[in-house]
Amino acid sequence: MASPSLMDSLFQRSLDDIIKGLRHQQSTESTFISKSFNESTPVILLISNQLRKDLNSGNEFEVSLALDCLSRIGTVDLCRDLTSEVFTLMSTSKVFVRKKAVGAVFRLFEKYPDAVRVCFKRLVESLESSDSQILSAVVGVFCELASKDPRSYLPLAPEFYRILVGSRNNWVLIKVLKIFANLAPLEPRLAKRVVEPICDHLRKTGAKSMVFECIRTVATSFTEYESAVKLTAVKIREFLLEDDPNLKYLGTAWAINYGAKAFVGSFGE
Repeated sequence: MASPSLMDSLFQRSLDDIIKGLRHQQSTESTFISKSFNESTPVILLISNQLRKDLNSGNEFEVSLALDCLSRIGTVDLCRDLTSEVFTLMSTSKVFVRKKAVGAVFRLFEKYPDAVRVCFKRLVESLESSDSQILSAVVGVFCELASKDPRSYLPLAPEFYRILVGSRNNWVLIKVLKIFANLAPLEPRLAKRVVEPICDHLRKTGAKSMVFECIRTVATSFTEYESAVKLTAVKIREFLLEDDPNLKYLGTAWAINYGAKAFVGSFGE
């Protein structure tokens, strides 16, 4: 679990900034819902009550469906009214339900930023989960959050680093790489620490998806590290030599987009 100093930093200094940022990011993506329902529409109360009933059901499939529904159509009112239910489900022993609850947190934060005060600490604690499904869900949520407001999540860098060097789940690692691509430009010391683990994954992985994400991460956020750039150039060249036209296309795209900038010297060697 994160150290007390880290937790103090997160919950004493960062929560207000996170909430402020989330409020700023609120959009009108649920246009149909907002035009169809308003505070005086009776069905809103029925939806809230029905979802609350399902979220408290003993049937995990009913709970799961309710969480899926909230994740997709949750309005400000629904997210506000059901935050406590989602918070409770984030610690359930039923992995299938807990995973869905963690995933629903992003919708809560997006529509009702004050949910951060209720759910954020438990979300951070979920980074310690030994269950791959839970870890995948929580890293996915932080990946989305960090893409919108990376600075607010810098205090969690030690947790993401631990996952970067310790996880063997490619999906989780890809999401963590995306997180570091957003965090590293904000803190040079962080970039210096994570560049070698990224290169290590690039050397050892046999998964093309991981190779691609490592290339993307170095090319967008670590071009000042010569050894990483050279290794990335080698991997791009390997893509160019692939028989698979899709991989060849990716290699060509990277060579065109970044070769003229950071990789031209490495390609020429």
